[in-house]
Amino acid sequence: MVYRLLLLGFLSMWSLSAYAQEASKIDTRVLQKLYEERLASTGSTLHAEQITEERLAIRKQIEAELQKLVEPSEEEAELTEKEIPKALDRQRTLLTTLIERFQERKADLSVLLAEEEQYQSQPNIGTGSTDTFRLSTSHAGLLTTIAVTQERITVLESFIVLQQSRLETLQWEQTLEQFAFFFDTGKYLIILFCIWLFEKLVRTTILIRIHNVGRRYAVIKSFSFLVYLITILWIFSLILSKQPGIFASLAIVGAGLAISLQDVVKDIIGWMMIYQSNLFDIGDRISLGNHTGEVMNIGIFHTKLLEIGVPPEGVLEHTGKILSLPNAYVLTQPLTNYNASSDFMKVEMQVTITFESNWKKAEAVLSEVLADETDAYAEEEGKQYSRRTRQLFSKSEPLKSRVLKTIAA
Repeated sequence: MVYRLLLLGFLSMWSLSAYAQEASKIDTRVLQKLYEERLASTGSTLHAEQITEERLAIRKQIEAELQKLVEPSEEEAELTEKEIPKALDRQRTLLTTLIERFQERKADLSVLLAEEEQYQSQPNIGTGSTDTFRLSTSHAGLLTTIAVTQERITVLESFIVLQQSRLETLQWEQTLEQFAFFFDTGKYLIILFCIWLFEKLVRTTILIRIHNVGRRYAVIKSFSFLVYLITILWIFSLILSKQPGIFASLAIVGAGLAISLQDVVKDIIGWMMIYQSNLFDIGDRISLGNHTGEVMNIGIFHTKLLEIGVPPEGVLEHTGKILSLPNAYVLTQPLTNYNASSDFMKVEMQVTITFESNWKKAEAVLSEVLADETDAYAEEEGKQYSRRTRQLFSKSEPLKSRVLKTIAA
């Protein structure tokens, strides 16, 4: 038996020293006195009730001590709210510490209960015992130590359950955080789809009913532009709120996209040039490269033309084809805008007069007819020319219709 106590004593020596440091914070004098009185007077139930109350008070003190251990500091609390991985590391360390303490107290309790058996088998040995392997100097002191150890084990069990539950919660939150990107992406894609669907429904079911062609086009373009502008601003504000330092990354990504999507970038620059330099507008008749037509729509990437046949392959009439030309063409292809200065075109008509005819009278008649039929148009052409070339350098003014004479060979 002596060897058994010797072995248990060495196995639990380090844990008992730690226990002594913890127990020093707990005042056990009242409990030990109650045990002494109970041992002195057997059969009294009063001491049992008092011991139970005192053990309950000691348990509350132990709970208060452990609560200070498990509660994070202010800095740790901020990390817990912002960074789940760091909170998980702290929680695992805390749970490991509690489990180690629990195992130590279980080992301590085994040693103490073994010594209690010695007191039961040898009741005459008490204070001042010559047994050098005794861990306590009195039976009441041993019972007090056992009671405190049992209370610590009970409290540790409850704390371990709570902290284990919290660890599982944090692990679940980490799992959700790992998949949060996919959830958020799906959510925002659904929102973008709803925005696109809303814009399309309003455009194709409500705005399309406007009878005036010019007003309808202007309202549809303005509505679509406003919807997509608000959407882009919302996306940027969302990104900046979650990733404030995203600008540095965007600069790198933007440089890569500019290289890989240079054609798209050129189309956007061309679209900006069309509006900035007022190259053409809706309804203008233009020639862009080898294509001629009336402008139907100016998009960010493409400009749509209603094709017009050009002699000698065709006549100046609509062919029914709609051309979709990249806006980058305005940067590289020759551009002719037939409506740049005015909406009017001068047409030369040949009239043949014989040598026997009175050419002077013919000239006078033709001049009078031209004046009656075209002076009003010439006046409007002059106004349009003055207005549209205001920002350009031009010395000449539009000429009115006139009769030119030549002698045929």
